[in-house]
Amino acid sequence: MKDVLEEEEGVRNALDVFVQKLSTMAIQGELKHRVHYAFVEGRLCVHLESAYDAFRMYCKRTDYRGELVDTKALRRLIHENHRAGGYVVSPSERVCFAGKSLRRCALVIDVAKVPFISADDFSHVEEASRGWRGHGYSYAEEGRPE
Repeated sequence: MKDVLEEEEGVRNALDVFVQKLSTMAIQGELKHRVHYAFVEGRLCVHLESAYDAFRMYCKRTDYRGELVDTKALRRLIHENHRAGGYVVSPSERVCFAGKSLRRCALVIDVAKVPFISADDFSHVEEASRGWRGHGYSYAEEGRPE
């Protein structure tokens, strides 16, 4: 039961709750790979705006009664985590979500540093050849000529 509660050890602030809820939403299929997030080289890349919208809808539907911060406060927590050397690798990085044609600014998280989520929570196809910034991408991977 302890692993279900938000008071679980390690969940300390609204950013932690947000990341933990994203994990739950991904498991339940409410977050979509290459739409809300991409998972590359052990890093979770979250398109903050679309993931936050899905998070707010999820919280409303599930009658979540915990603290909900707006995106401004969430961004402040993201920057604090990054400056403190936490699990945020980059607060805003251009990331390929579905090839070079769909690059978005994303929050980049090192999942290995987050004790309350796992890479297995997020369905994904490993994109090791591309890199989280899109290096090494080839249109041939999409079946299109370069």
